[in-house]
Amino acid sequence: MSLAGLLDQSCTITTRTDAATKDRYGNPDQTEATTTTVCYAEQRTRTETSKGDGEVQREEWLVMLPVGTTVNGLDKITVGSLALEVVGPPWTVRNPRTQSESHVECTCRKAA
Repeated sequence: MSLAGLLDQSCTITTRTDAATKDRYGNPDQTEATTTTVCYAEQRTRTETSKGDGEVQREEWLVMLPVGTTVNGLDKITVGSLALEVVGPPWTVRNPRTQSESHVECTCRKAA
């Protein structure tokens, strides 16, 4: 089975870009556009720490997308009810044997 057959979860990528308009502080407003595709998401790490009066929970996820998917470090990926923020630039994975691109991998954090 190829990797494409393993990408069996529906997801939405929310792409954020700077608009031509600015907010009252002079920062560019953000515009959002959504794209629906398939993916495979798996939790990589989870931690919980106590800070004074509460606990902080943190999750990191690996999200694999079809080759050619456009995504960057400002984007959000939603898989079902799970909202994930892309961390850093994603990378296109190449098969060293065939020298062909197989998929795109993104490191993500669970959005609060």
